[in-house]
Amino acid sequence: MPSNLAAITTTPAGLRCLAPLIETTAQLWVAPKLSPEATALSLKHHIYDTSLAAFLQANWHEYEGFIFCLASGAVVRLIAPLLTDKSNDPAVMVVDYSGKFAISLCGGHQGGSDRLTHHISQLLNAQPVLTGSANALNLPAIDTLGTPFGWRKGKGNWLGVSSAIARQAPIQVIQEAGSDLWQAHLPADHPFQFGFPEFEDRNRQPQPAARVWISPIHRPFAPPAESDLPQSEASDLPTSDLPKVQWHPRVLWIGIGCERDTDEALIQFAVETVLKQHHLAIEAVAGVASLDLKADEVGLLAFVQAQGWPLRCFSADTLKAIAVPNPSEIVAHEVGTPSVAEAAALFAASACDLPVKDLTVKKQVVKQPGLKGAVTVAVAQAEQEYTGRIGKLHLVGTGPGHLDQITPAAKGAIANADVVIGYALYVDLIRSLLTAGQIVEALPITQERQRAERAIELANWGLTVAVISSGDCGIYGMAGLVLEQLQAEKWDGKTPEVQVFPG
Repeated sequence: MPSNLAAITTTPAGLRCLAPLIETTAQLWVAPKLSPEATALSLKHHIYDTSLAAFLQANWHEYEGFIFCLASGAVVRLIAPLLTDKSNDPAVMVVDYSGKFAISLCGGHQGGSDRLTHHISQLLNAQPVLTGSANALNLPAIDTLGTPFGWRKGKGNWLGVSSAIARQAPIQVIQEAGSDLWQAHLPADHPFQFGFPEFEDRNRQPQPAARVWISPIHRPFAPPAESDLPQSEASDLPTSDLPKVQWHPRVLWIGIGCERDTDEALIQFAVETVLKQHHLAIEAVAGVASLDLKADEVGLLAFVQAQGWPLRCFSADTLKAIAVPNPSEIVAHEVGTPSVAEAAALFAASACDLPVKDLTVKKQVVKQPGLKGAVTVAVAQAEQEYTGRIGKLHLVGTGPGHLDQITPAAKGAIANADVVIGYALYVDLIRSLLTAGQIVEALPITQERQRAERAIELANWGLTVAVISSGDCGIYGMAGLVLEQLQAEKWDGKTPEVQVFPG
């Protein structure tokens, strides 16, 4: 959900409506003539000394979202000249002057307006108005499907696939990597066909109207009537002009070894060349791994910083324990381990319970005339994707039992969560607060500890998890149990972030 928000109104009624959002949720902007009334209401505010249209033009990309308390038609006319495309436009929502309705106007999926609207509606006790087809069908929006898991969008006909989903046409999903947790929480009448059902049962499965790839492989989709599958598979499938899109889970760890003072440009060239040669998407890269002696390598540090990737460096003792296909006695003599790139890639891609033993790409040495140094690159694929997010635990009390008695902050915490976990009865009581695409795990009454452990596991991975308790979560609720479990796991008090929402 957008966090850097501007709230705008031009009337005293709008000030009163937006008052609960100011300071805690959004920055209030008003014209000079409205400033005295904002001050009288003790509302911290900023003043724009131009026309509202000019202010919006100057600040359109300074905020992640805009909350208007204005007539929706006026807002449409104000923002129309500023709209470019939904991947870049901020979230825009409108609240009516009575505070009864919160309307997601623009940037519903990628801009986060739908989630923002749902959150604001809880804070204002308003009715959210979401007009997108995904919400009506209770489905995750295809263009934000992978966002909670840190997936990166690839190229494709996103509008074509979204339109097919809106028509409730069959959608083929081929998932080769990344979490399939989202699949288990779809409504029973979802339109997705997983794998290749049309070949498993030709007589009973309808032909798909669109295709979604979830893979570390970059597929340059062919023109219509040509298959977009690898050549090894294309001969077995009919040609197709289906609209197609691709999500790239961040599962690739790139092991890098290099000579001292290697140019950043050569490191970039080496990585891009190796990925392209093996049809791997740069969007699927989780991060870079190397020897700890390279932790201060200037070119390497500049490269990962420019890409926004983490750099994980390991000791020679750690790396020499990793079995690799191409060990080198020369490398062992120089740095104390027979492998840097291959061993680092494998170790970075491995988890305690999910070890990776095989490389996706064995080491390749890359040099380039005119660029200083030499780079060795290897690639390994992790079982679990890197989300790149700090997880959050929302410990939520739902009060006496009626929705009207849940605090607005608690409602917002539930609406903003990627995952909602709780006793099945309590989840049913707050089901109307849930949003399309949320992962909901309802467990039996005797599994409190399992709920706590599951919530911590998902938050440690990078998801935002709401743990539901009746009454006050701190009194005979889940808060104490979750905090106790965190302490047992030697929680540092920071990651995941924890916030308690009393009932």
